Amino acid sequence: MPISKRKTKKISKWQKKPIRKKTVARKSKFVKKKIKTRPKITSQKKYSIKKFFVLLIFLFLLGSVVIIISLTWMTRNLPDPEKLLEREISQSTKIYDQTGQVVLYEIFAEERRTMIDLSEIPQHLISATLAAEDKDFFTHPGFDLKAIARAILVDLIQGRKVQGASTITQQFIKN
Repeated sequence: MPISKRKTKKISKWQKKPIRKKTVARKSKFVKKKIKTRPKITSQKKYSIKKFFVLLIFLFLLGSVVIIISLTWMTRNLPDPEKLLEREISQSTKIYDQTGQVVLYEIFAEERRTMIDLSEIPQHLISATLAAEDKDFFTHPGFDLKAIARAILVDLIQGRKVQGASTITQQFIKN
């Protein structure tokens, strides 16, 4: 069988490339090269992919609702932070002399308390309390993960509760 040759036409002034006629396919003894093509996505695959994404969005929304409901349920009994400063703290009763400077008697029930301003507390006492209770008070966000891990490890090794890891902030919240 004769092989047809490709014929080209002259390029007209409006065309950029020559128009070629299609060649007749011929049978060859050589192995044909496989042409890599993208696999066709059938309508069933498209439906499956769409179904997967709809399920993914549904699970995300369901998870968000569950988290919001859980947080709401867990925080329902927390005290109002605005009322922390308004709480009544029992103090001891003091009986002064005529001048009002000397305390003659102090009457108290279980605890002997006298409220003072923060400015009246010496700086050395504040520093000593921070050194003993929470040396990183000004650097951590309210909890110390390294201290918690250390306390758990020591408690597991000792087999009983030996160390604590609560910060001053955690103790304040607990009380």
